[in-house]
Amino acid sequence: MESSEYKKRCKNFRDKARASFNYLIEEFNYELKHESDRSKSDSIIVDTLIYTNKKRNRIIKISNSFHPKDYGFQLTILDTSQIQNKVMSEKLLFNTLLINQDVNQNHIEQTAEKLKEYYSNAIEGKTFFDDAFEFSTDVKKKEKSIPVKHILIWVTVYLIFLLLQFLFNK
Repeated sequence: MESSEYKKRCKNFRDKARASFNYLIEEFNYELKHESDRSKSDSIIVDTLIYTNKKRNRIIKISNSFHPKDYGFQLTILDTSQIQNKVMSEKLLFNTLLINQDVNQNHIEQTAEKLKEYYSNAIEGKTFFDDAFEFSTDVKKKEKSIPVKHILIWVTVYLIFLLLQFLFNK
């Protein structure tokens, strides 16, 4: 990648990502922090926008990796309420390899729309993801339910009653 293309790609990532994901700040009250990992020659290796909402227990990381880390664009969401052994639950939602990106970073606007459309419950802190499925993180009131143990006892008593009735009605 030429130096001018690299600089344009970096600038376009920052500008488009900030504009496209601004709804996280405006609608969902996230706070934005920008981080860049740089090489010794001061070129950007990884550019990351970190959106944090402590009330919703969420962090959304939007990053673009350049040479030598050619991972490309990644959007991950983290659930800060599920910390185990100092590790948060994290889910990669979108990825565009660097070789599949155009210089203008046009994929960012589509990704922002898809995030809001398909994952707004996760953004709001209502749901999160397991490897197999999405699960609710809403705290619900405890409903009275009959434990399985009690159901089994009642079924057993009923079956004994039916058996006794059958035996004595012969």
